[in-house]
Parts: sequence; structure tokens; C-alpha cells
Amino acid sequence: RYEEAERSAREAIGRSGASDYLDELHYELGWILAALGKKDEALAEFAWLETGSRDANITASALCKAGDIYIDAKKYKEALANYDTVLDKHQSSRWADYAQYRVGDIFLFTDKLDEAILAYQNVLSNYPASRMREKALFQLGSVYLRKKDYGPAAARFRMMLSEYPDSKARAEADLCLGSALFNAGDHEGAIEASRKAAESGPEKVKEMAAYQIARAYYGMKKDDDAAREFSAFLKQYPGSDLVPDVWFWFGEYYISKGKFEKAGESFNAILKSSAAGDIRERALFALAASKYDEKDLSGSIEKLDQFLKEFPESKVRGKALAKAAAISKSMGDMDRAVWYLKNALTTENNESNAQIQYEIAEAIEAKGMTGEAAEEYLKVPYV
Repeated sequence: RYEEAERSAREAIGRSGASDYLDELHYELGWILAALGKKDEALAEFAWLETGSRDANITASALCKAGDIYIDAKKYKEALANYDTVLDKHQSSRWADYAQYRVGDIFLFTDKLDEAILAYQNVLSNYPASRMREKALFQLGSVYLRKKDYGPAAARFRMMLSEYPDSKARAEADLCLGSALFNAGDHEGAIEASRKAAESGPEKVKEMAAYQIARAYYGMKKDDDAAREFSAFLKQYPGSDLVPDVWFWFGEYYISKGKFEKAGESFNAILKSSAAGDIRERALFALAASKYDEKDLSGSIEKLDQFLKEFPESKVRGKALAKAAAISKSMGDMDRAVWYLKNALTTENNESNAQIQYEIAEAIEAKGMTGEAAEEYLKVPYV
């Protein structure tokens, strides 16, 4: 009942004068105002405590709460100033470890990963009995994982799991440990950690763990085991954002087995999905390639045309045009081949463009147009 609490606190402050309770009343009022969403008024109460309080712990707590409000508002400079004041002037308060931890959070939020590591490490080394130790270990592992330092990441998650076996974040830590081990090449370890995450984690963790287990089997070159796990994933999590990635894996899996029709079905499943996102581009290009492998040249050209229309700025646009030109040549359609090749040319003077120009001349010569072909051949040295 925050409104009543605010009225009581303000009335008490008005009556207390220089009472010993004045610090606590301003402190309580600050928290009440924060709960009511009156952030500026809350900050004013906490600012009063920085100069008016005689209790170091209340002052440090007020500075930390103000820092948290600034973090929520993404005012990281102001937040950092508050936490630094705690670390500078109130090092012996029971809030110093929290301030150090939140300094790490600010560096993490602003992508200063090395500084974040140092800040979290300071929590562990400077405050060995800190209540923030568990969270600091988890955050350290997460930062190392983000930096792709997989060995140190795995070590921090293992330390956290060993020291805090009943942690509420145990499933998430197991999942992150599995990711670190997978990327470090320890696929068996990744499977073990991911299975533990799936045992006790919430549904989202179980979903990620199942996906991670399948990937680990693939990393071990146990394709059939990976296919079994990915099939189970599709049945259990049909609405997952990872479904298009799984279908793409199946497409490549079937291509490796020479089952090009099945590969096409997998890539088409991605194209029909509304959740395909960025993977749609890769799927459409891969579908064109699988149709070529299937000896369906017309189908391959059709998908390449669709690709060029949907993704005109693609990084592999030149590759798609070259593939379409080569297929058109093999089908005897030189006019179409020339069109693709001319669209593949860029304004740069390099060997790639010289090769394309040479192929344009070849295609025109194959049509029996020797005069025009000669003109095209003469452009090659200039390109």
C-alpha cells in the first residue's frame, strides 16, 4: 500500500526534525517512491542521504539504489559515479560488494568485456564471503562465453555449480557450461551438461538443451544420432525459433546422403515458415544447389531467379549469377547465360571481372556471333 506508506513517511519526516530516525525515514521514502515509479523524487531522497545521513550502511545502500535506478534508465555514467562513491568512501559498508558487482554489469551492458571481467573478478578476490559471489561467477562465465574464451568460461560455470549445487540458476549454468564445452570441442562433456540442464530447467532451457545435444552429436560426426535428436526436437518444440535451423541441418544432412529430394523438402519447409528470418536466404540458395544436384536444371534456375529477386544485395549474389549462367550454358541457352554474366560484372578492375568478361565473349561466340564476340574479347585486358 505504497500511497499510504508515502503519506506516513512524509508525515513522520515533518514531525521528526533532528530525530535519530530521520535517516531511515528518508531511506524508506526513497524506496517507496521508487516502487511508485516516481524515480526523480526517489533520487532526491537518496541524494539527501549521501550528505545528510550519519549511517554509512544506509548511505551506501541509498547510493546503490540510486545507481540501480540510473541503470534502468540506461544512464550508465551517473550509475557508475554512484557505485564508485560507495567503493571510494564506504568500502567497509555491507554494500561495497554489491557496488563492485554492479560496476561489472555496467561494463557488460556497454560492451567493455575486459573491464567487466576485472570488476566481477574483484568481487571474488576482494569479498570472498560476498553474497554476490554466486552471481559474479555466473556473470564471469557469461562474459568469457561472449568473448569466445571457452576454457575460462567452462571453469567459472563449473566453479559456480560446485559451490552452489542448489542454485536457482543451476539449469542455466549447466546450459551455458554445455555451450562452452561444445565450442571448446568437448562434445561429450557438452551432452552431459546439457542433459543436466534439461532435467531441472524451465521449458526454454530444456528446448535449448535439446538443440545443443543434437549439435554435439553432429560435432562428434555421429550424424544418425544427431538426426534422431533433431527429429525429436521438431516433434517436441514445433513452435521454436530454432526450427528453421534444424530444417537447414536436415537439408545438408540429406545432401550428404545423396537424398536430394528429401533435402529439397527440408529447405522448402524453411521457405514456408514465417519464422525463417535470416536463414531464408541460405535456404533458398541451398535449395537451388540441391535441385542442380538432383539434375533438375530448370528447377535450379527458377530458385536462383527467386533468390536474385528476393536478395538483390546478398553477399553471394555474384556466385548465384555465375551458377545460373553455368546452368544456362549447359542447357544451351546462351542469351540467358550472357544476361546473368553481364549482371555479375561490377565496376572494379580485377581478375574476377576479367574472367566474367571472358565468359561473356565465349557465350556470344558459341552463338556464332563472331564479330560481337571479338569485341567482347577485346574488353578483357581493360577489365
